[in-house]
Amino acid sequence: MSAVVREIYRKHGTPPVAKIFTGHPLLAQMLNVFKGRGVGREVIPAAWVGTARNDCYVVVSKVEVAKGLNSGRVWGTQYWHGKPASKSNHRIRTGSMTWTVRDLPRPKCLP
Repeated sequence: MSAVVREIYRKHGTPPVAKIFTGHPLLAQMLNVFKGRGVGREVIPAAWVGTARNDCYVVVSKVEVAKGLNSGRVWGTQYWHGKPASKSNHRIRTGSMTWTVRDLPRPKCLP
C-alpha cells in the first residue's frame, strides 16, 4: 500500500493536508493551505517547540505568495513572553540561512 501512495505522490505531488504534517521548508507555502493564507496564525521557530519559549511567537499579519505558490514573503508582529516585542510589522525571514518556522497549535479551551 505504501508503495502505491509513494508512486501517486511522486507523480502528482503531496496533497496540501499531508504537507501540514510533514513540515515545510518555506513558511509561505505552509500558510497557503490555511484560510486567508494564514493571516492571524501564530508561528514559532521549530527550535523553540517544546521548550520554555512557547509564549514567544510571531502573529502573521500579511502574506504575499509568489507565482506558483511555492514561495513568498511573510510579515508579522513578534511577541516575547506574550507581550508585543515590536509595535510595527516586520518581515519574517525564513530559508536556508535562518530557522525553520512551524505553526503554533494552541489547545482549545473547554467551556
